[in-house]
Amino acid sequence: MKWKVILILALNFQGVALGCANHPCRLKKGGAEMGSVTGTQENMEKVLVAKHDGSKQCDKKSGTSLDVMVKDLGEIKVYDQFKAQDDLMRIQVCGAPTGMHNVYEISKSDLKKATQVGFTLWKGSKKK
Repeated sequence: MKWKVILILALNFQGVALGCANHPCRLKKGGAEMGSVTGTQENMEKVLVAKHDGSKQCDKKSGTSLDVMVKDLGEIKVYDQFKAQDDLMRIQVCGAPTGMHNVYEISKSDLKKATQVGFTLWKGSKKK
C-alpha cells in the first residue's frame, strides 16, 4: 500500500515539474507574470487610431507618409504603425480619395489627446 502512495505522489510531482518546464507556471490567465512590473506595462490596453493620409487616385506621389504624420501625435508613445485601407466603396476616378489611412497603435489613456489632433478610433483590421 505504501508503494502505491509513493508512486502516486511521484507521478503528481512529475506532472507539476513537467508542466512548469513546458509552460511558465508564474503566468496569470491574462499572460502577465505575477509580481512582474514589465508584465503590467506590456498588457497596458492599447487602441488603434487613424487619419486619412490624403492620397488621391491616379496620383502615386500623393499622401502623407507614416513617419511624417506620426509627428501630429506629438509626445504620445506609438507602439506600432501601418497603412491600411478603410475598405469602403469609392468612386473610381482620378483625384478621388483612395481610402488609405495611417494607423497608429497607442495607449488607450492617450486616445483623447489623439482625437484632439484629428485622429479617430480605427475600427478596421489590425494589419493590411
